Amino acid sequence: MSRDKWVGAEKHWIVDETSYPPILKGGSMIVQMSKTKLLDMIRTEHAFLETTLSQLSEAQLIQAGVHGKESVKDMLVHITAWEQRLIMWLNTAAHGEIPERPEPGATWQDMARLDERTFVENQHRPIRYVLVDFHNSFKQVLEEIETLPESDITDARRFGWTGGEPLWKVIAANTYDHYHEHAKPIRHWLSAME
Repeated sequence: MSRDKWVGAEKHWIVDETSYPPILKGGSMIVQMSKTKLLDMIRTEHAFLETTLSQLSEAQLIQAGVHGKESVKDMLVHITAWEQRLIMWLNTAAHGEIPERPEPGATWQDMARLDERTFVENQHRPIRYVLVDFHNSFKQVLEEIETLPESDITDARRFGWTGGEPLWKVIAANTYDHYHEHAKPIRHWLSAME
């Protein structure tokens, strides 16, 4: 899969529509998904985020204010935290149990609190450790998805805890959609600096 064009001032991307259904602003608008396609999209979007990161110095990675008060480092910590939650959900489901989402003792109304806790817990961590965790978490996500049967990923009835959605949509929200969501403000910030 390749990024074949940029659209508008916000630089939304459109994938090659001959091989993939389009991804539209606001989330995954794909009607059909396969495990191969999902892994390809995850790898492609992560590679784009990595390419974005490669353009930054260490000082830029830790500079606050890239997106609100956040630095790029803060965004990477955030992405890693949500990937780790995804891994926890997948592991719990693999043992035939229903995962507590977003995490034990929390509800979706606690997302801002969870994100703030993640920020506070990691604000003084050196960027080198954040980058190691970011890369390792990505590898773990791929390994987890690669072990899943195709039907677990695509069958909307497979897991009751997904709210009637196929598992791939839960995975997308915590991988390629999430990578894109955070690469975009970094790209805007870089463009404004030029």
